[in-house]
Amino acid sequence: MSYLGSNLQTGDPTRTIAQPLDADRFSGNASTTVFTLSRAVGYPTDIEVVVENVQQEPTTAFTVNGTTLTFTEAPPIGTNNIYVIYQQSNNNAQVTLADGSVTYAKLANNIRLFTSDNLTPNGNNSVFTLSEPPADANTVFVTVDGVVQRAPVHYTTSGTTITFTSAPPASSNVHVRHLGFRTSTTVTAIPVGTYIPQPNIAAPTITGNMTVTGNVSAAVFTGSGSGITGLSQEVGQCRLVRTSATVLTLTPVDGQFIKIAGAIYAIPSAGVTLSNSGLSVSTLYYIYASISGGNVTLSASATAYATDTTAGNVGVRIKSGDNAFTLVGMIYTSAASQFVDTTGNRQVLSYFNRRDRHFSASASNYSTASTAMVVVTPILISSLNWADDGICVWLAGQAGMTGSYALQQAVFDNSTSNTYGVYQYIYITGATTNFPNLIGGWHQPAEGFHSYYMALGAVSGSGTTSINNMSATGYVRG
Repeated sequence: MSYLGSNLQTGDPTRTIAQPLDADRFSGNASTTVFTLSRAVGYPTDIEVVVENVQQEPTTAFTVNGTTLTFTEAPPIGTNNIYVIYQQSNNNAQVTLADGSVTYAKLANNIRLFTSDNLTPNGNNSVFTLSEPPADANTVFVTVDGVVQRAPVHYTTSGTTITFTSAPPASSNVHVRHLGFRTSTTVTAIPVGTYIPQPNIAAPTITGNMTVTGNVSAAVFTGSGSGITGLSQEVGQCRLVRTSATVLTLTPVDGQFIKIAGAIYAIPSAGVTLSNSGLSVSTLYYIYASISGGNVTLSASATAYATDTTAGNVGVRIKSGDNAFTLVGMIYTSAASQFVDTTGNRQVLSYFNRRDRHFSASASNYSTASTAMVVVTPILISSLNWADDGICVWLAGQAGMTGSYALQQAVFDNSTSNTYGVYQYIYITGATTNFPNLIGGWHQPAEGFHSYYMALGAVSGSGTTSINNMSATGYVRG
């Protein structure tokens, strides 16, 4: 006779052992609420539970978790008065996957990424340590200079130890590829060229170089050797600026990373600040970034900087003798030990992400009858400059004289010996004349703090030389 639905699973009367039913029986004791099933189920509706011939309501009367059946109330005392019927027992439901339907992404790391070991023999040693234990000697593929080795003829394994029957030749290429499913999901080596889209890696240890293409988000990168490449301006994505007369701020620029002692740290979006507390008056300081409690901090020091040669931090400007401090700027405090950054006084410079800091200043008229060069006061411009970056200062005004001729020249640091740039002679005998005058130009003094003046003198004959409506313009980078 034909039936609609699944075939009935009947016992074979010719056999002495009857087909077992897909069910469990338990005995209640009025106190136990938790029982162990013979098979795991996913949901309460996957089983039918009967107590004292009364069917129980799923979720309300009981719950399941794998092989654990839990009643909300303890079943009464009885022998085999609890029975469980598995709903799928009669249809033997199975899922058949279509060919090719399991993709690479659905496989666990220990299935899709096999590890390998490259051993370096010395010609005497026949015992080596592998990065992980193979299941047996036949679950690794071993070659010596490309020649396949066979277990146990050529080698045996025990745990992480591989032992060759004869020592491989010195400097030969011994390669061990682990095959089969590994017991650990930890990937100890990713083959060269393996593409991993959008990885999320927690505290990785990377040996060798890592080249990054695209964007990388991270709090801290640490490493040595060539380390990490592909991160733009990884040494200093920042700029030191004056926030107020008493506060400096290291702000993120074109990124947020700075390298300190070989590690790359993130600068917070609000920046890192430093107060002028404890600083001396009219003093040159270098500003350094360091790490305290895992955070980037700033400090001022009179100690000059040097170029680090330590592996992982090569080329970084550091406090001389201490690579825990990375150079980020330079300042010169005022007479009140405050921070100054105006168009006439550029006394805060950033080491990273330098920009043109422009000058604009003026001074009163001045004249002298001296036949020697005299520095015109007051000062026109004061500024810091880096050793690898000069300063451009042009001094202008209306020149005049009475006498034979005069000389007007740009000087710095209040000395007529410290001349620079273009100078100008005035040859107008016996008359008072005012005409445009422009002297100075590009200058690269020693690194540090300097002041810029105009100097003039009636260098021949009697009379006076003068400069009216003095002004200065130019720029420094920092």
